[in-house]
Amino acid sequence: MAPFQPLRHAGVLRKACRFDNAVGVSFSALAFRDVREEAVQSIQRYFTEQLDERIGNIQAGALLGFFLEEIGPAVYNLAVQEALERLQTRVAELDYECHRGAVPVPEEIRQAPIVPG
Repeated sequence: MAPFQPLRHAGVLRKACRFDNAVGVSFSALAFRDVREEAVQSIQRYFTEQLDERIGNIQAGALLGFFLEEIGPAVYNLAVQEALERLQTRVAELDYECHRGAVPVPEEIRQAPIVPG
């Protein structure tokens, strides 16, 4: 089995954030279980291949839980910051695109007094 690759699971994680409108069921528990299972298998494979030591599901799950508790918040904060920066960049690009084709207002209209209606 291939090593755990978070980006490969983007579709699964997207599903985890949605609700099925017809049934009203959250897929988050199912999606997380699949991703967690692959991560546990990846940890077990790492121990077998790199450390010549076999560990069970419970040990690998506990190690995964430890890493998620220890570094999870920092990784989450970095991801949120990166997403925010990307959104701000895109908004700036959209602002430029929207105003790039703006028609200049003739000088006589700009200087004309505004008459209340």
